[in-house]
Amino acid sequence: RIRISRPNRQRLTEAIEIALRLGGGTVAIENIEASEDSEAKIEEGEIVAYSEEFACPVHGSFLPEMSPRVFSFNNPLGACPACQGLGVQREFSPELVIDQNSTIEEGCIKPFRRSMMSGWYKSQMIQVSNHYSIPTDVPFRSLDEDHKDILLFGTGSTTIGFHFESDRGSSYRMNRPWEGVFARLRRTLTDTSSDRTRSRLSAFMTDEPCSSCDGKKLNTAVSMVSVGGISLPDFSASTVMEALAIVQAWKTTDLDPIWEDLERDRPTGVTLDKTQILDDRSLYIGNDVIKEIESRLRFLALVGLDYLTMDRRANTLSGGESQRIRLATQIGTRLTGVMYVLDEPSIGLHPRDNSRLLDTLRELTDLGNTLIVVEHDESTLMQADWLVDLGPGAGKEGGEIIVSGQIEDLVDNPRSETGAYLSGRKTIPVPNKRKSTEGGWLVVKNAKQNNLQNLDVAFPLGCMIAVTGVSGSGKSSLVTETLAPALLRSESCKGAGSSILEMNFLPDVWVTCEVCKGKRYTRETLEVVWKGRTIHDVLDMSVDEACKLFENQRKISRILTTLQDVGLGYIRLGQPATTLSGGEAQRVKLATELHRPPKKHTFYILDEPTTGLSLFDVHQLVEVLLRIRSNGHTVVIVEHHLDVVKSCDWVIDLGPEGGSRGGSLVAQGTPEDITTVEESHTGRHLTDLL
Repeated sequence: RIRISRPNRQRLTEAIEIALRLGGGTVAIENIEASEDSEAKIEEGEIVAYSEEFACPVHGSFLPEMSPRVFSFNNPLGACPACQGLGVQREFSPELVIDQNSTIEEGCIKPFRRSMMSGWYKSQMIQVSNHYSIPTDVPFRSLDEDHKDILLFGTGSTTIGFHFESDRGSSYRMNRPWEGVFARLRRTLTDTSSDRTRSRLSAFMTDEPCSSCDGKKLNTAVSMVSVGGISLPDFSASTVMEALAIVQAWKTTDLDPIWEDLERDRPTGVTLDKTQILDDRSLYIGNDVIKEIESRLRFLALVGLDYLTMDRRANTLSGGESQRIRLATQIGTRLTGVMYVLDEPSIGLHPRDNSRLLDTLRELTDLGNTLIVVEHDESTLMQADWLVDLGPGAGKEGGEIIVSGQIEDLVDNPRSETGAYLSGRKTIPVPNKRKSTEGGWLVVKNAKQNNLQNLDVAFPLGCMIAVTGVSGSGKSSLVTETLAPALLRSESCKGAGSSILEMNFLPDVWVTCEVCKGKRYTRETLEVVWKGRTIHDVLDMSVDEACKLFENQRKISRILTTLQDVGLGYIRLGQPATTLSGGEAQRVKLATELHRPPKKHTFYILDEPTTGLSLFDVHQLVEVLLRIRSNGHTVVIVEHHLDVVKSCDWVIDLGPEGGSRGGSLVAQGTPEDITTVEESHTGRHLTDLL
């Protein structure tokens, strides 16, 4: 019992230290009597427990000491113990494990079919089915849900009598619960020492969000720490723009000038509603960190990545997105006297976002840096201080500097294809007449993939259709992840058009064959010569060169001309398919389709086919796509290039923004219809071309 007063301060300190030592870091304090002028926070007669650790003295729950490494999922102190900071766990997938069309007698559980114990497993399932009167001769999909749960997830503590007979005639009986298919698979995977068994079972598993951390990667203790009402998982799950709004809301309630500067509407959402303004002490402590976070987020927004969430995996980013993230990092360093080399930074950018990217690039040059940009985008070319135009053709027909000067020099040069389009001497014309939409419709209903907002979209058949919208608005989610799989799903490659063969640890290394020296043919074959050229010489030619050589060979010439039509005259005939870019591979497929005899209606889907194409090549591509459409086929193009969009019969514009603020249908109709919709960013940029 101590009376609190200034003379007793030393005694009070010693008493608390002794109590903490005896109490193992916990002390209880009771306010027995309080004076009238007391400022004590403990009510008279109240007993309050305190702890010198990050722990609750009442319940005993403990938190580790907070340090920077605790907030990293790459550190064992901060990572979720269940998933080791990955955010996902490998789980057996019902879709992969169960053959819904097979019966129990036929072996509806796929992993059991190829096992040495397949007969044993099948016998157990049949006995469980008999015990619960589950029919074994009907497809699994037709079973009652209760029966499915028993088979898949077990009988709990309820025991079942099992009877087994071996091939040698021995008989076994036992009473035990049925653990269920999934528990059996997990146990087999855990207990096996066979790499072959482990590999076989892994084929039936998929990555699922960790059930312990709900995909947040961090342990529970770290997830409970918040700044201004926002936890680290909440902050990481927000988009760049939402995160920027959170950081700014920590400092002020007057956010309008900030968003006007970024030419954006302030985001709204549940996470933002929880944000609280920080007190002066917290702002003083965190001022430098908050300024750094805000600066980096602002640069990400300025290069058109405002729709990305902070926890987005790096391996899911496109090449253009990855390049712009690196660009934002460089801008943030504010270095001077540096030479940057950028390869088509406008890839995947809507014209609205492209103008912001150009402002950012100009900011780099204003700091005293040099930018060398490989680019076909018209707006980028027009803003360049100096242009170097190569040509006049592609492949062996190129390699010559046509122009090295300012934009006026390029526009005035008659040998420059680029200059011809920039000057208006050549143009990609607007079609005189749009194709009628009376050929029927293909309708996608309730599309919810990624950020799609329960979308209903109709695609007119027999038309050329552009799917547009700012970056992250949901174009690929609608077309490549929803429409394409619905039209055709390959069992072996799951609709991707190719099967992935994973290599352990290292990729394949290709070396030149020592026997043929890379010529691929035997010596006897290479002795055969036509017009002075061997098969190796022919395969080493470009398409353009081969066209001249085979101009009198109608069958060969027709194939080569088709490749020229899609802008592939520069590639070598023997060029390995694996070395083609995505845009080149798409155009090879287009050429293949054009060369084939006319057939019934086909649905073509192209994802940004203009990537890497000059204006001349884009012109050729548009003509090819219109030919395909004129043959009665449907062409759907995910595209930002306005010259392609204006040439389409129908436009589906998604948005209005990216990420969580996208995924809605902003406008649909002819390109002329889109220009009348005020909310459409695409429409505003199309107006000048129409």
